[in-house]
Amino acid sequence: MRNLKRRTFFCVLICLVFMAAMALAMSQSEWDSQCINKTTGSTTVYGSTARDSVVATLSGGSYVKQSGFDPESNLWHISFYQNGSVSSGYVESGSLTVAMATVSVDGGSMENIPESMAGNYEAIAEYLNSQYSDRVFSAGGSGVHVEYLNKDADDGEVKRQVTIKQSEIIPVPENLQNIVQLGSKWTIVRDGEENKVVETASISFSEKVKAKDQLAVIYASRKGEVTMHTQPRVNSSVLCKIPTGTVVAVLKKGNNYTRIFYDGMVGCVLSSTIRTLDMTKEPVGTGILTYDGRVIRGQDINVRSGPSGQARILESWVTGTEVQVWSHQKSFYEIEYQGIRVYVNDRFLTVTENAEPSWVTGDGEALDAAVAALSQPRSGTVKSGNSGDTGDEEESGEEMESSAGLTHPASYGADDLGITPDAPIAPQNYPGGTP
Repeated sequence: MRNLKRRTFFCVLICLVFMAAMALAMSQSEWDSQCINKTTGSTTVYGSTARDSVVATLSGGSYVKQSGFDPESNLWHISFYQNGSVSSGYVESGSLTVAMATVSVDGGSMENIPESMAGNYEAIAEYLNSQYSDRVFSAGGSGVHVEYLNKDADDGEVKRQVTIKQSEIIPVPENLQNIVQLGSKWTIVRDGEENKVVETASISFSEKVKAKDQLAVIYASRKGEVTMHTQPRVNSSVLCKIPTGTVVAVLKKGNNYTRIFYDGMVGCVLSSTIRTLDMTKEPVGTGILTYDGRVIRGQDINVRSGPSGQARILESWVTGTEVQVWSHQKSFYEIEYQGIRVYVNDRFLTVTENAEPSWVTGDGEALDAAVAALSQPRSGTVKSGNSGDTGDEEESGEEMESSAGLTHPASYGADDLGITPDAPIAPQNYPGGTP
């Protein structure tokens, strides 16, 4: 009798565990709706960048999430859904393509969406709401509708006041309240009346996330920015927009939304818009943005979302800006400045002999200057297409336009700009450049 009761107890326990696991499991359709990339054909997934083991083979058209690129092996790190669970591995860089479709909103504007959402109007509305802060999308019986927010009364649009509900705000953990600027390698914190630099790896951001997964970069291929909400739901208040490339701390991971720390706030973004950073990797050095090896007053350089002249232009940064260098691939450097990880054509970067930025190794004045620069625009030309790097001009021989508005052949030098350049860079004695 006792053995029967014991067997019955264990059977019930196993059933409860199985039911809980099933309740938490993600379906294939839920996974697909979060992905904006898919395989181009039958794809081998390796267990490491050494390609010494195979963990899976994905059929063409399988939806995946990119989470990082390894320039040495030319492999993407991805997550994929197979046999009812999510796994990860590495695939060749040419084996993925963008999986996006378009949907008409109110019979008018066309919006890009993950192609797996086609026909699922509620999922489409939730996705579009994560992309915009000045409008609200809703699902109707036959499509998606939009309501514009905070428009002037005379423009004919619906006016609706947006406020952040205090009850929705998530408090910032005490150990994060003194962070001034979060970075991949170094973080600036406020220590009493002074600024101080600490290694980012020394900060414990959350007990709910493994240490190796606590740092990520925002990635939004279509809009160049991501909406951060107060809560993990689309109808919660909007806190702000976060630009692509921004380094953020991960506080709690979820299937649909991830809680993050950014710019002194705690909020939630779509999990599909973050890419985990490898915290074991070190920057390879520092560099200065230059044109023809010179710092030129008024000359900006485009920085992009990927190592390609076709990648989205995110911002334009002034020459003289001192950056950390993380990698080099396909004629592009991966760089970081003010907690933004981006790519720049290697024509426009002069690598210095300094292992770390001047505000890390210098005196307090250099650090204070770096902090003061946080409140200033990184450039006078943001998200423009007319700065030093305009794509593949060095290969095509096409004309390119400077930020001063002058058009010259691609081979023109600094003097052709009509601007008196500063002296050529001398890396060993360059004082460090903030805009």
